[in-house]
Amino acid sequence: MGKQKNKPSKALRQRQKEIGLPAIIFSFDGTVMDTEPAIFASYRQMFSQFGNGRRFTEKEEERVVGQPSIKMLEEFFPDEDINHVMKEYRMYQYFHLSDLIQPMAGIRDFLKWLKENGYPVGIISSRNRASIVNMLEHAGLMQYIDVIIASTTKEHEFSGSQSLRMCAKLLKKKVCIYIGHTPTHILNGHMVGVFTVAFNSNPKMLYQIIEAGPDFVTADYKQIIKLLKGQPLWLAYEIYEPEPEPKKEEAPAEPVKEEPKEPVKEEKPEKPVKEEKSEKPVKEKKAVSKKPEKPVRPAKETKAAPKKPKEPARPVKKETAKPKKQAKPEKAAGVKKAAPKKQETPARPVRRKRTAKTPKSPA
Repeated sequence: MGKQKNKPSKALRQRQKEIGLPAIIFSFDGTVMDTEPAIFASYRQMFSQFGNGRRFTEKEEERVVGQPSIKMLEEFFPDEDINHVMKEYRMYQYFHLSDLIQPMAGIRDFLKWLKENGYPVGIISSRNRASIVNMLEHAGLMQYIDVIIASTTKEHEFSGSQSLRMCAKLLKKKVCIYIGHTPTHILNGHMVGVFTVAFNSNPKMLYQIIEAGPDFVTADYKQIIKLLKGQPLWLAYEIYEPEPEPKKEEAPAEPVKEEPKEPVKEEKPEKPVKEEKSEKPVKEKKAVSKKPEKPVRPAKETKAAPKKPKEPARPVKKETAKPKKQAKPEKAAGVKKAAPKKQETPARPVRRKRTAKTPKSPA
């Protein structure tokens, strides 16, 4: 009877056939590589260089675990150039890989078992991708990893929930098991909708991890193998996408912007077109502008003023012409007084005809 209880139900078997094996996603620090000794040593070195006499205590150690290094270095050394501090931090870790950074106990055998049984494996981390690849190659674990999601430029902009979704899409799985070692890892897993496993190698962090509510807690990878061989409890979980995405599509389709446009178009042609045409008595303004043109005319009179002295020269010419006209009547003054009015027209033609006929008769 005990064996029958361990067997999965028919519903679970059908769903397991449909979905297949779940994807196994690790956080890097504290689950794949034991980086805490190197992290603490690197911070101690940074405090000795830039701390101005300060020391890296146990309180700082608790704050640093599971946090991006660039974020913590900005808090510890706000007056220093963060790019220079990060270079020194990474160079110190690079030259002490073999001494300080080693794979976690049991991770090599666990990754081999996953690879042999066909589980897709991924890693997400806020570390730089180059440093992750360098550590995996140094430890001989790169051959077991299918996907790596890491920070490219700024570690403090890394999002655990988004990286989980991206890693699951690349592995082409909707059901995943996320193995982390901090409360933030567990909370990110709940936000995405994955089965969470807390790998706790630090007894000081156990209480905080339990408060985060993981689905399974262990400090031994052999226990995770037993979990995978047992009932597929992770089939009750499935990655879901956030809901605010369709809301963004509805926001631009608001008709509020279109409503004010219609009345504005109707009001504009009615008021300005009719009123402006009726108000075109601008001609009155032109008449007002003509009034100031009158004082411009006296300016022309000033030009005519010098012409007045030229006028006395004209009567001089007329006086010379008057005696010429009077000289002609002076020659026939005696004749014109008696017969200019009555005999001028008839007398002139009669006399000319008689003088012309007299020479023709003697011939």
